[in-house]
Amino acid sequence: MEEFLGKMTINISLLHKSYNIIIDKLTNYNFETKVVIVTNQIVSKLHLNYLLNKISAKNLSIITIATGEQYKTLDTIQLILEHCFKHK
Repeated sequence: MEEFLGKMTINISLLHKSYNIIIDKLTNYNFETKVVIVTNQIVSKLHLNYLLNKISAKNLSIITIATGEQYKTLDTIQLILEHCFKHK
């Protein structure tokens, strides 16, 4: 991820709704707890290394889910929850 000044807002327009994504410079975070990063294949390739350089945690695990709206399902939620219980 390239460092930049200021915030960038990207509008996502879908068929039935739209929303904004706000991108800003990430500061360093230190967690004294367990952290789970949930990402998808595309975001992981683009930004995961940058994020990992900004986060330290007592215990850090990552779950990478498939990319696409069709994977935003209860089955995917179940995979995420199973990951969280396995790494509790």
